[in-house]
Amino acid sequence: MPSLGEKPPLNPAQLQSLVDAEPPLRAIVDTLFLEQDLLHRQSILAGEKIAAMPLVLSEEQMNGEAPLPADFTPADTERHAFAADLLWETYFQRAASLASLLACPFLQRWAGFEVTLRNAVAAERARKLGLSPEEYFVAEQLTESAAFIDSLVASWAAADNPLAAARVLDQGRWEWLQANGGWFGFSSDEVAAYARALVLLARWHEMQSAPGDG
Repeated sequence: MPSLGEKPPLNPAQLQSLVDAEPPLRAIVDTLFLEQDLLHRQSILAGEKIAAMPLVLSEEQMNGEAPLPADFTPADTERHAFAADLLWETYFQRAASLASLLACPFLQRWAGFEVTLRNAVAAERARKLGLSPEEYFVAEQLTESAAFIDSLVASWAAADNPLAAARVLDQGRWEWLQANGGWFGFSSDEVAAYARALVLLARWHEMQSAPGDG
């Protein structure tokens, strides 16, 4: 597997094609790829990004011109002050439920790791702003205890600029992935881990290949 910034061995759409004949695997892969779509959607709606090629959502959903799938509209809208936090809570709960349904332990562990990391970053941001962090937490029932995340967030907070900070977090994600991927098990876990690796590889290859970089 290449390192972050290097060209991925195949693009995410190619992996989707490879698992098309196995609906459970396609559902797992699409769940992991959906995170990238939602991040791009956030950037587009915030005016930070003009467009992005969707992997799971439609172009209209990516651009905010069509609603997200019905299961992204939970009944509880009082818990979070910000719609984005509610969206991410729904997404990670959805991923954890699918992991249980399809017996994919990697997807369950990944959802817990990402929630824990996200909430730790939110807590650090709130601390710097003198705010209460609890209202920014998502899917707290999935949170895990991890000293690794504490040191990762400390490195993120010490980064010199936003790009360096993003690189710190994704490098931490990459290291977690290498330790938790279930490699060479020829199982749904390995396919899920490979899908997640492609997301990270594609993200940084695109960023480092952009005009003005390198």
